Amino acid sequence: MWRVIKDDLEFQLQERWIHYNNEQQRERYRKYDATRRSRNFVQNWKFEFEWVYYDTKLKVMTCTTCIKYGTEEDKKSRFVSGNTNFKRLALVRHQRSQVHRRCETRRIADLGLCIPAAADGATTA
Repeated sequence: MWRVIKDDLEFQLQERWIHYNNEQQRERYRKYDATRRSRNFVQNWKFEFEWVYYDTKLKVMTCTTCIKYGTEEDKKSRFVSGNTNFKRLALVRHQRSQVHRRCETRRIADLGLCIPAAADGATTA
């Protein structure tokens, strides 16, 4: 019985150490990002995300689709006012967002293009 209690206690201590160590490491990365790492716009993102526009004077990224086809509510997006989060993940998240998808649907309708149907008959966009 004592062996089981000892093993359980040891496991709990290991879990706490791992959690503490991960928190410590995350804090170090946050400090590094804030003080030493300089993030910039990557020009190749223009090929991967055709809607992105980088303003060299203001140093912000914007979404041309959301600016042109967004409603007043849609235009509250950071990619309309100008985003300075120069991480690829920010672009991926915006592209997958409901706001961007609605604007993309309006753009396709404005161009008179058909939205491709999915294999199950549902529309995608």
